[in-house]
Amino acid sequence: MDTNYPLISVIIPVYRTEQYLPQCVASVQAQSYKNLEIILVDDGSEDNGGALCDEYATKDRRIKVIHQDNRGLAGARNSGLNIAQGEYIGFVDSDDYIEPDMYAYLYHLITQDNASMSMCNICSDEGYHGDRQAVQPYLLIPALKIFQFRHWVYAWNKLYRKDFIASERFSTATSYGEDELFNFELMKTNGSVALGNQAKYHYRRNQNPMALTKNFQPEHINKIILTEKCIQYAKEHNLPTYYRRSSVMQLLLAAIWLQQIAFSSKQDMGSVKFLTGYIKKHLGRFLLTRSIHWRRKLFVLVACINFNCARKMLLFFRPQS
Repeated sequence: MDTNYPLISVIIPVYRTEQYLPQCVASVQAQSYKNLEIILVDDGSEDNGGALCDEYATKDRRIKVIHQDNRGLAGARNSGLNIAQGEYIGFVDSDDYIEPDMYAYLYHLITQDNASMSMCNICSDEGYHGDRQAVQPYLLIPALKIFQFRHWVYAWNKLYRKDFIASERFSTATSYGEDELFNFELMKTNGSVALGNQAKYHYRRNQNPMALTKNFQPEHINKIILTEKCIQYAKEHNLPTYYRRSSVMQLLLAAIWLQQIAFSSKQDMGSVKFLTGYIKKHLGRFLLTRSIHWRRKLFVLVACINFNCARKMLLFFRPQS
């Protein structure tokens, strides 16, 4: 594929991923779709990631590097979006990697019917496999119907038209669920999505604990607040698949975060009050949710009455997910 094709900007946030960055960048450089702008955003990485970015830029004129103080995943992606020159936009996380033809595949999908966005399946490494691959080889749907597909929330298995993203940016109010909030806002438009069933993106599950948020942070509360607005929109616009799944996930996250606070040496009672209040408001759904283990439910019920007692429970057992 030659450079007569439109420019695709690929934005790669870099933070504490020195071990995986070479494979990630090499997989993007090796794309069969050659007309790429590769934007590496060194988000205040404390390892050798920033230096590696500069080294790559000296060897590949397609690579641009941004160095900035740590602003989180959303802030890093936004910095990349602000300078991107491509007609199309893609995202890759720096601890993942992609198949050599991923962007050629996504470009074919998005241009086949002039869609606003294209999406491929993902490979969850440990091993190459498509998680819940669709039966159909190609499907064009209105944007608001994407919620029935499992991997709609991610930004990195997609190719977006830049004019579809327009001025939309990732929320920096939370460090959890940025992809979902970003995509939800886009799906509220009159756009269309081209779906392909081939798995082209390798998502490295839980391999980089330093780069992923493992423990509760107070700003996670904003994820629940912002997602509640999405759920309300979904109810008003008859999108049951989204609000049912998201309602359950919200309650599961609230329960997990309560447990994480209980294990922490710092007791954030303001967050405990919010989380227990949220669960009490949706107590019926919480108790009926099968995906939440009974031990976790028991812990949460006790926490809603007396958080210190709930903490003592953890001396005897850890609630299951």
